[in-house]
Amino acid sequence: YNEPFCKSDLTIYNVVNTAPTGGTYVTTTGLSLDATTGDINPSASEAGTYTVEYVIAAANGCGEFRTPASVTILPDFTVKFNFGCEGNNYKITAIVDSGIFPPSSTYVWTGVPSTFITTVDKPETITVVTNGVYKVVVTSPDGCTAENTYNATDVSWSIQKGISRGNDDKNNCFD
Repeated sequence: YNEPFCKSDLTIYNVVNTAPTGGTYVTTTGLSLDATTGDINPSASEAGTYTVEYVIAAANGCGEFRTPASVTILPDFTVKFNFGCEGNNYKITAIVDSGIFPPSSTYVWTGVPSTFITTVDKPETITVVTNGVYKVVVTSPDGCTAENTYNATDVSWSIQKGISRGNDDKNNCFD
């Protein structure tokens, strides 16, 4: 098996078996494995590391044949957002359930054309200048991906009015 596999992966992976035919594939509970073909379905499996064995029963004076392989299913992760004003800028930051993404994760942001700014040193954060729907696709170092969208409906900020001695919303002068 070419692993690890991402739990979010909907692909059914075929085994490359060079052993004699006629055996079956066995593993522990949690791994979605076709006992006849050895195919693995990561999205129907639980995250974890498993041993898969190809077993040919003893026959014609030959003993039982077993060959193991290790298979890892990586857990799903979910992208969430922190958002709001930071200084004079409205920022959206992609975060993962467990805190932060590893530094080698990649982020691909899309949204209202030419209305957001990313930086090399903080690719998980964008600065937006107009309302709109912004999407991020995050790829972990293992190649697993997750995505989410954020609808920014009020990216403007208020500039405080001047001080009014008469409480009449008119900027009064100081002498």
